[in-house]
Parts: sequence; structure tokens; C-alpha cells
Amino acid sequence: DGIVDKIERLLLFPFRHRQSLARSGVVCPKGALIVGPSGAGKTALLAALHSELRHEQRDVAQGGHQQHANKLHVIMVDALSLLHKEVGRSEKNIQALLAEARASSPSVVFLDNLDAIAPPRGKNTRETNITADRTLSTLLVELDGVRDHRDAEVLVVASAPSVESLDAAMVRPGRLDLHLELQLPTADVMAQLIVDRLFLANPDVLQLEDGVDIGTAQTEVRRIVLDRAASVGRSLTYADGVAAVRSVALHALSGCGSAAAPAMRISLRDLTDVVAEALTQR
Repeated sequence: DGIVDKIERLLLFPFRHRQSLARSGVVCPKGALIVGPSGAGKTALLAALHSELRHEQRDVAQGGHQQHANKLHVIMVDALSLLHKEVGRSEKNIQALLAEARASSPSVVFLDNLDAIAPPRGKNTRETNITADRTLSTLLVELDGVRDHRDAEVLVVASAPSVESLDAAMVRPGRLDLHLELQLPTADVMAQLIVDRLFLANPDVLQLEDGVDIGTAQTEVRRIVLDRAASVGRSLTYADGVAAVRSVALHALSGCGSAAAPAMRISLRDLTDVVAEALTQR
């Protein structure tokens, strides 16, 4: 929640009000870099921000012309999808992405796995270096073109494992100004996340059999998660939490006989067993 608040307060809010700030001589950040280890939730965070802005834009569209100043073009791309084995195609993909952002500005581009197209130079074979250098150079030129183009209002929010996983030129001031770090969740945070997703996000979808009190079920799930976190010998990741929730949903769905049923039912025993198994397998 702290990082989401920072992104909203330091990046998205200024970008929405960029024209008013510009009249006051305030320059908005051009981009942000979200770093963190695998499983910390970088992709999920970008997806959530992308989804939030898309919903916001639907509201703007329904509001008519009076809200035109708040209209944003929102794009989300996995940088890995921009890479292509054909010579020159990766560069063309990058150019096309930023050209779309400029043409549809104001735009927000969410770019996941930035390290795939902007790794440090000089760490691979000579042939790989040549290709990577061309890709990186194209990306830097395009980002600088966005920055220097007076009529192109484009905000880039990217993710990578660390600042060190990127070429130094990528993180110089004026490109990705705001750096935010995601940590792996603690066991307590993961337990609460799984409980929230199972019981609070869609309270009418998953129902307990045998009249089990929901408070008891939440306590048992929390205990299972904490026990597994202590026994697996590593930090639980966001992906672990997603897998546990998905496993419970699939188990409950398989027992209700129809995907159109108003609710999926599961016993407390099955619930705790499925959560424990999902966290043990990963």
C-alpha cells in the first residue's frame, strides 16, 4: 500500500495535473522504476495500476467533454514481447510502442521486465552485445524523444529486478526519475493477503460447509500459512499467495458441479489442506 500511495502521490497525481503544475514552473517526473526480487509482486503491481487507470478512463469517457482534460491513453507491455530474433525487429517494436504513446498522448506506458531490453552493456558475448546495444540505443533515443517532444506527454512506469540489472544510462535523471523498491512479503503479510483474497475480496463466492464460522476459518488459514512459511526455508512470494487462492477456488469449483452456481462451497478441512499443499509444492 505504501508504494501504491507513493506512485499515486508522486507520479500519477502530478501527471494528471501536469498543465497546472507547468504554469507554476513545476516539472513532473517523466517516469518511475519499480525494483524488487522475483515474487515481490512487480508485475502484479503494474497490472493493478494499469487496470485502475483503465477503469478511471472508462469513467472519464462516460463523463463527456467536460472531463476531456483527464483523458489518458494507457498501455501495458511486457518488454520480453518486444524482443524478436529477426535482425532489427526488436528496435522496430520499441519504436512502434513509443510512437503509439506519443501519438495518443497524454499516455501512461507500463513496461514490465525492462531489464530484458536494457541490460548493462558489455556483460554478454560480442554478438549478443551488438544486438543488445542496438536495442538499448533505440530505447534510449525513443525515451529521450518522448522527453524532448514538447507536445508528447508520456509517462513510463517500468519494472526490473534491481537498478543494477539495467544499463546505467537507463536510470540517469530525466528518464526514470522515481525509484521505488518492493520487498518480499513477510509471513504475516502473506497470511493476511491470502485471507483477504479468500474471504473478503468476494465474500459471496466462497462459502464454508458445515456451518463453520468464518472467523475460525480465517484463523486456521492464517496458522497454516505461518506454519508453511516457517517450514519451507524461504520467503513466500506473491506468486505463492496467488497459487494458494487459485487452488482453493479450483477445488471448490470442482465440487459444486457447475461454474454457474451462485457460490463455491468447501469444508474447513479441505480448505486448510489445499492451502497447505499449494504452499508446499512451490
